[in-house]
This record gives sequence, structure tokens and C-alpha cells, in this order.
Amino acid sequence: MAQVPFEVLRPNGIGNCFRMLIRRRVDVVLTSESVGLHEMKSMDDSGALAIKMEVVPDIADEVTLHLLAPKSDPTSLALIREFNAGLKLYESRGLRQKLYERRLRGLSVR
Repeated sequence: MAQVPFEVLRPNGIGNCFRMLIRRRVDVVLTSESVGLHEMKSMDDSGALAIKMEVVPDIADEVTLHLLAPKSDPTSLALIREFNAGLKLYESRGLRQKLYERRLRGLSVR
């Protein structure tokens, strides 16, 4: 099978990526399912209907969270430890999944 060359564009902001997709300036936008659905939810109906979204199962659930804190701040390490403990508690209670489901309710993958 012949490889098809492609160009990677990196517009400023995910919203611009989706606008380029609707205007057919790009063929594909690679993003997480939650971000893609959130962007589609923020569009008018004609923009959202112009997009066909497909979830790639092998990478669809790979969502990571990051907390950045300055190394120069002596309280950063304690802040990161406290954040991580809170996040573990939040996830252990199933709250992350509930938030995800509530935020994306009514949006379907087409």
C-alpha cells in the first residue's frame, strides 16, 4: 500500500482546528473524544453537522491530566502532592466519569 504524504498544521487553539475542518482547509483533526465533543457542542448546528467524528478505540481513553507549578516556588511540591491525593479520591468515587458523562450528555459520535 502506498503511503500518502500529509502536512501537519498546528493552528493556535483547538477551535481554529475545527474551523479549518469545517472550511475544508484540513482533512482531519486529532484530539481526545471529550475535547472534540466539547468543541462540537460549542458550534452552531450547521458546523457540528458538517463534522464526522470517529473514535479510535486504542487511543480514545488515553486522557491525561497535568498540573504545572513553578520549581522556584517552595510550596509547589506540597501543592502537587495535595492535588494528586484529591484527584485519586475524586476518581475512586467515580466522580470523574460522572462529570465526563454530564458534560457530554446529548452529544453523539457520528
